[in-house]
Amino acid sequence: MDQKKLYTDFWNLLSDSEDYFRYGMKTTRGEAPEFSPEAPGAPAPESFVLENEVLPPTENCEGCPMLKAGRKAIAPLGTVKSELWVITDPPSLEAEREKTPLGHGEMDYFQKWMSAIELSLPGDLLLQNLTRCRTPGNRPPFAEELNRCGREIISRLKIHRPKAILAMGPSSAGWFSGLKGQKVSEIRGRLYMWNDIPVVVTYSPDQVLSYGELKRPVWEDLKSLRNILSGS
Repeated sequence: MDQKKLYTDFWNLLSDSEDYFRYGMKTTRGEAPEFSPEAPGAPAPESFVLENEVLPPTENCEGCPMLKAGRKAIAPLGTVKSELWVITDPPSLEAEREKTPLGHGEMDYFQKWMSAIELSLPGDLLLQNLTRCRTPGNRPPFAEELNRCGREIISRLKIHRPKAILAMGPSSAGWFSGLKGQKVSEIRGRLYMWNDIPVVVTYSPDQVLSYGELKRPVWEDLKSLRNILSGS
């Protein structure tokens, strides 16, 4: 059987299984992404390695109320010299426990997204949270928290200047678009620029896992991102 058809059938099977498991019914979804037979398999979370680290948790964390409250800063995953940086919302409770930017289910889903545009961790991108620590009650981060962690992100971006930024989730989308407090649905679908770096805004994996109808807009956003990275 053709490998491309196998990938497509597998995507549809996973999506249908997820829909029935979560909702007891099949939800509306868009076309399956164009998988490439040469796309590398996504490694398990424990195999991720952060390469060429520039700013480890340093003075930005000193005196931070989050640190004083016993929160654990989550390190980025991937490669800082990659062309794509993915900045997602603050870590969830599961992500905090697993010490990764996304919880296990979210990470699996995110890797499926990246595979769809022929990218994978750790070599092709950098993944990190907008704020490195989980906020109390998973509330949106306060301005002070955003500014403190944002200084680190800005420092890295100025040094490495990736080809594109993918901002996932309402907090990250609002921060990079300058439209803080708005829903992702009100922000996505347009191209933003951050210091001359193209920014694509989309939903977080957690949002899409909760609402299956968001799969189509995410796929549209990923196609836009793929076009930017390929220069088309």
